[in-house]
Amino acid sequence: MRRQATLKIRIATVFPLTLAFSRLLKQWALGVAIKTGEPCLLFCAVGILFFGADLAKSEICMAMPDLIERRSQHLSEINRIRARNGLESLLPDFRLDMAAQDYACLLARSGHFAHQGPDGSEPGTRTVAAGYDFCLVAENLAKGQRTVSEAISAWVQSPGHWANIRLGPARHLGFGMAPLAGGGSAATGGLSTLFPDAAGAIASTTPYPVHGYVWVELFASPC
Repeated sequence: MRRQATLKIRIATVFPLTLAFSRLLKQWALGVAIKTGEPCLLFCAVGILFFGADLAKSEICMAMPDLIERRSQHLSEINRIRARNGLESLLPDFRLDMAAQDYACLLARSGHFAHQGPDGSEPGTRTVAAGYDFCLVAENLAKGQRTVSEAISAWVQSPGHWANIRLGPARHLGFGMAPLAGGGSAATGGLSTLFPDAAGAIASTTPYPVHGYVWVELFASPC
């Protein structure tokens, strides 16, 4: 009994430490990928050896080869829209990029499509988990569009998403995208959270030929 109790204590102690270490390693690796645009091959190899192929696939999604170029295009197009509307340009933030990309991969992998994740997370909780302390956060989602411009066009044509793009107090922008595994219909969804307990959501769907991407953009302002 004493040996069994000791084993349980060791498992209870070691497992959370291992999980915490893997999360720290993941955050570091994703930060490198987002800043450099290079897939984190080392972390993917570690994922295959220690955590299984599913996690490795997830990390490859997090570091898509053309992600940096598309993120730059997204930032430029959003800031052009804001400038035409007399609004301040947004700055990129790697923490918001991480949160957006992580959620895009989760949605593409799971087939889920909503602001509340299959794990129960919300835009605010995902933003805080990425290390960004916000007083304002707004999330736009889209699914099925094949290019950055098509995704932005879908958001611009929807009142709720258009309002998020033109949020005056927003200072930072995050972007994520992940390839869809199969067919379906395109969709958009927008949510704003202000200070962070007042929330409103507007969503719309339109038919669209797919084999496109899941798109996530985050607008935020720190406290």
